[in-house]
Amino acid sequence: MEDLLVFINLVCLVITIMIVWFKTNAFVEYCSLFNFKKLLFGYDSGSDNLTFPQYLYIKSRTLFSSSIFRFLVALITCPLCLGFWLSVIAATIYGSILLFPSFYIFVLIGYSLTDRVIG
Repeated sequence: MEDLLVFINLVCLVITIMIVWFKTNAFVEYCSLFNFKKLLFGYDSGSDNLTFPQYLYIKSRTLFSSSIFRFLVALITCPLCLGFWLSVIAATIYGSILLFPSFYIFVLIGYSLTDRVIG
């Protein structure tokens, strides 16, 4: 029973991270609050109708000359990709990488349902 609760909590944690990253402006607000504006790469929340991940993805071609950085930006700006890697980390924390597919499926379902309820 305790293992099931740990599994559910890890899935909920990954879903929460994804919701905060893709559906809120929390990262931008905290960077502005703590004066980490360099991490925003010129993003201004009032100028476009883009979220920070969307802005980062669009500007990655001009902001980063290294293909490695562009690849990493693509990984963190795609919900499927970010969910995949966060699920790998969650399965590793859980102690069984073999449960990764279960983590990933539940994260995708939970994120999709939450996204529909929110938006």
